[in-house]
Amino acid sequence: MNTKEIIQMMGEKDPSIRIFAARKISELRIEDPEELIEISRYLNDSNEEIRSLLTEFFKKNIASVIVPYIVKQLEIETIPKIRANLYKALANSMEPKVFPVIHHGLNEPDVHVKVSVIEALSLFPQKKIDNIITPFLLSENARIRNAAYYTLYKSGIKTIPTSLLTDYHNITITKDKIPFLNTMGKIHEMIFIPTLKAALTDLDIDIRMTAAKSLGEYSHTNELINFLVERFFEEKSISVLNALTNTLYKSKNEAVEVIMHYPLEKLDSISKANLARALGVLITPNSLNILIKLLDDLDSRVRANTIESLGKYRDNSYLVNLILPYLRDDNHRVKAAAASILWKMGILNAMQTLKNMLNTTNELVQKSAAFVLSTLSIF
Repeated sequence: MNTKEIIQMMGEKDPSIRIFAARKISELRIEDPEELIEISRYLNDSNEEIRSLLTEFFKKNIASVIVPYIVKQLEIETIPKIRANLYKALANSMEPKVFPVIHHGLNEPDVHVKVSVIEALSLFPQKKIDNIITPFLLSENARIRNAAYYTLYKSGIKTIPTSLLTDYHNITITKDKIPFLNTMGKIHEMIFIPTLKAALTDLDIDIRMTAAKSLGEYSHTNELINFLVERFFEEKSISVLNALTNTLYKSKNEAVEVIMHYPLEKLDSISKANLARALGVLITPNSLNILIKLLDDLDSRVRANTIESLGKYRDNSYLVNLILPYLRDDNHRVKAAAASILWKMGILNAMQTLKNMLNTTNELVQKSAAFVLSTLSIF
């Protein structure tokens, strides 16, 4: 299906077809002015999801010819999220004529929209925005202040990091701290690292997760990598662990080197299971050696996660003989994981293990086999 055919579907009466087309369009990069104009004619669709998808599209595919259509939709749009997208699309056009429209958006009553407008203004020259953004540093709303700090920093005001940090430490409401931590990642000034490291030990999961993501934007010194690995082994939240894994991925060779010298015998079973799962992302020659050490762990979660991670390594011929014995493991999840990975490696008779598991009377065993079969392309 080509682009023109997808755009034509936007004219269908059935909203499900139009939604399908809008989703397809939102994934495209289009430069043809005529096609962009044709898509912009559907910005006023009665379906909110379609309007949202199309405004997301125009944030990435903006052109001068589209600006009038964006401005026109802004005059009638009522949904805050969509209004925010429209302002961002206008800012991304970098057209001088849109500045008054975005400037006027600072009067928006909705906080989400106002934050988007303030951040959108960061794309304009410093002399145009400093005086109009600075008053928002005094806002009672932490999200608005945070957006103002970011925009003023982008405009070149060097004292902003210190001011932002002071403000952050005066905040008492947890949810208000999160946008500040996000901005510390976007700005990535070294002055923020002690605060982000402290946030990574906070009692609140969202605070720790945001801090982990933001630290991924910094250059990783040996000291920081050691700290992140230590935090990984102490962390129990899956969402925070995922964020830490993604952050460590940016310096995966160095991170795995640190893990190699970590006394794994000191880790509890949960930490080892988490490590085995992460090593399916942090793929290096050394991480394979660590997984092999974890493969015969006494805890079934560790063995299952290890086998699943081993399946992501390319040297199948070497790994097949390591995994084969686990088709006879006492634990149903380990057995199912081994069968799944071996089948993907071309060992077709591993499917018999899953069939046997389905034919047992144990409901947990049946569920493990059924779940694995649902993930395999067997037909």
